Amino acid sequence: MANSDSSRTRLLLLILLILAAFFVWKTGVFAPREISAEASAAELSLGERLDALAKLPPVLVDRPSVSADYAGSRNIFDYSTNPEVLRERRLQQIAREKARKKQQERQKELVQERQRQAAANPRPPAPPRAAPPPDFRYQYVAYIGRFTEPMEYLAVLTRPGASKDIKRADIRTVRVGEVIDNKFVVKRIDIDSMTIGYTDPKFREKTKTVKLVLPKGPGGSKGRRG
Repeated sequence: MANSDSSRTRLLLLILLILAAFFVWKTGVFAPREISAEASAAELSLGERLDALAKLPPVLVDRPSVSADYAGSRNIFDYSTNPEVLRERRLQQIAREKARKKQQERQKELVQERQRQAAANPRPPAPPRAAPPPDFRYQYVAYIGRFTEPMEYLAVLTRPGASKDIKRADIRTVRVGEVIDNKFVVKRIDIDSMTIGYTDPKFREKTKTVKLVLPKGPGGSKGRRG
């Protein structure tokens, strides 16, 4: 039974091979084809067209930047912008740049105008500094109390430049209202300080407080009452 099936299969394969060979012979599928003159001319014209295409200028495919001038070509792969949008952005940037330069020129003109006004109207010179009042160089070294009503004090002063050993010639006794060296006037005398003013009208409102200083000479006394 097995040998019968195998024989039948080989017979079918043989029949198929015969039919295939007959089809190939009849149709001429593997026969060499002749190239006609028209096909050759068509191929040559196609090559010429390809050469002409190769000589065409390259197409810009990079996306132009917004800050660059629009080159008149468009990236065919970029669908987010178009030449009109890029041109509008460029015009806006140019307008902003013009406005910025105009503002700078305006500020420069304002500075120059202020400089011209300052040169035409200079500031008046500052008033001279007022001279200070004369220096009171006496020292208040003691006081003398007088039993009056109210209590009155006399101030004991040492002259400027007096030596450490105070002498009688270096001592001066003054009372309230007395003028010293035509420059100073005694305004007030207390046991620990005295107040002086000035005879010059320019310093009418000014006063100076002189503190009591104990003399360094031997036997010096702070004060006494008479």
